[in-house]
Amino acid sequence: MTPPSRPRVAHATGLAIFAMALPLAPLFGFLANYLILLLALLAMGFVDWKALWPDRAARTLTLGFGAVFGLLAVARVGAAASPSDIGGIVNFLPFILLAPLLLTLSRLAGEEGARTLGLAALAGTALAASIALVDGLVLGAERAGYLVSDPIRLSHTAVLFAGIAVVSYPHQRGSWRWLVFAGIGLAALTATLAGARTAIVALIALTIIAGALVVPRRRLGIALLALIGAGAALTLVAILVDAERIEQLPRLLAAILSGEAIGDESVRIRLALYRAALAIIPEAPLFGHGRAVMDAALAHYTEDLEIFHSLTHLHNDALQLSASAGILGALAYIVALATPIAAVLASGKDPQKGFRLRFALVLVAGYGIMGLPDTMIAFELHMTLYVALSAILVAVPRPARTPENARGH
Repeated sequence: MTPPSRPRVAHATGLAIFAMALPLAPLFGFLANYLILLLALLAMGFVDWKALWPDRAARTLTLGFGAVFGLLAVARVGAAASPSDIGGIVNFLPFILLAPLLLTLSRLAGEEGARTLGLAALAGTALAASIALVDGLVLGAERAGYLVSDPIRLSHTAVLFAGIAVVSYPHQRGSWRWLVFAGIGLAALTATLAGARTAIVALIALTIIAGALVVPRRRLGIALLALIGAGAALTLVAILVDAERIEQLPRLLAAILSGEAIGDESVRIRLALYRAALAIIPEAPLFGHGRAVMDAALAHYTEDLEIFHSLTHLHNDALQLSASAGILGALAYIVALATPIAAVLASGKDPQKGFRLRFALVLVAGYGIMGLPDTMIAFELHMTLYVALSAILVAVPRPARTPENARGH
């Protein structure tokens, strides 16, 4: 048997990375993080490194994420109390493994990239909803999601994919093109079964953003009415499925705004964590507390100490990175969010550039919104997904590379 050619292996690797980062990410859960990184390491053996630098978009993305890695690595070294603490730098490897991801995924580029991405995202949302249904209704889990990862990770992934599916609408064809909006309902179902209230709030915000990016202005009124109606229906379903947790949302918001005592445990813990984070950031402003960030926060945490000992992060991206990596971490967070948009703006003009920009806006908005009550970029799984999805949005929905368009690709 003739061994497969390197181009064929490279193409298959690109397909595997694409599948792992989009439609199959909910199924593989935490394992997706390691599989994507393993595929990136494998790809280093056969990519054409010379093709990276002439591509303005790829160059911008690579330099931006390289800067993120550098800032976080310097902060980790500066905050290290012992040589073993420096080993935590490996947690930031996804940012420097971007290049092989980009170069491998570029083999999938083509005129149908935007349409394929939207359908893949919709499939991923449907898969997440299926997992939630099996875990919550068939297996009887109180909060669906632990079957593959956890309720928050499953719900946030579904919400993000729903937004990506929506912004692909202009590139879908036929009478079934409206199907991409079904991702909103699937994500709502996933978040409801998972009891993830933060994901439901994020879904509402991301739906408004994604819808505004694709709905023509003359139809915004109709779209708004449809959104209100759908929101009312989804709220009713959510209350029927998990009445206690969902019905608490308005009361929690009112209590927070009025300064009253918070009765909900998860919200009370988050607010206490945020106060602790704000207290410890000035203690190590440049490099942060590194791996000892939660120990440092413990000294300022005065409520449920027993619960606190089981927590591994501060439930907020900006605070987590600022407290663990200081000013360098805060700067890294800003650069990480800005880089995908900058890369799209640096890319050449073609019929799919609008989709790339919408994709980037939804990706950044999704991570920004969901990173307020939880960690996203600062969490290993979603850090890797962020890098992989950024590589996909720059590499796939664009014309196939040719010698003529390589420089402005």
